[in-house]
Amino acid sequence: LILLDSLLQETFSRMSIPNKVIISDGESLSYKLHLPGIEQQKIKNWIEGSEMIIETETEEVKDGKRYISRLRNSHQLPFEPEPEGVSSVYNDEFLTIRLEKTASEKDQGSSIYTGQRKEYYEDKTIIILEAEKIEPENVSVQAKGNDVTVITKQQFTEDGRQGVMTYTETFGMPQDIDANNVTSKLNRQGKLEISIPKLATN
Repeated sequence: LILLDSLLQETFSRMSIPNKVIISDGESLSYKLHLPGIEQQKIKNWIEGSEMIIETETEEVKDGKRYISRLRNSHQLPFEPEPEGVSSVYNDEFLTIRLEKTASEKDQGSSIYTGQRKEYYEDKTIIILEAEKIEPENVSVQAKGNDVTVITKQQFTEDGRQGVMTYTETFGMPQDIDANNVTSKLNRQGKLEISIPKLATN
């Protein structure tokens, strides 16, 4: 807590964000963070190298005096974004920070999966993703149009509090796909294999 009458005693506390949603597509990486009970003008966020920093400010009146409390959370990014490629929007208690991927990241991808591979066949495309400590019940695959979306949930502990991080990654397919017959399987080694058949032509 900072007493406003004494500006020399400025301190920060670490902020825990128990619910985080990360969305990755071919162009950008977005973080959706739940920050309830905080006014929009009291939220700041910025990038330092490959580190994303979120800072919030709350005030309270105690014994006739006003106090301000600043909380800060930092997140290590998988790449160092360009300043002009960073934007943020606050809506309905959610702060969404969008990071445009660099040219190399667009080629390589940014994912919680440690390995990615695509195999192209005449009748189908296979996407193989590798990750550690992913349970089958925490992975779902959805197909719509020419896009295949993988939704993965991971539990984590931050400052003694448990939370859930949801990572959504969308893969665009170069050809029409049979969205109704997309299948996936996850083995015990954490390898997720998605089979995406091509749409049959008459």
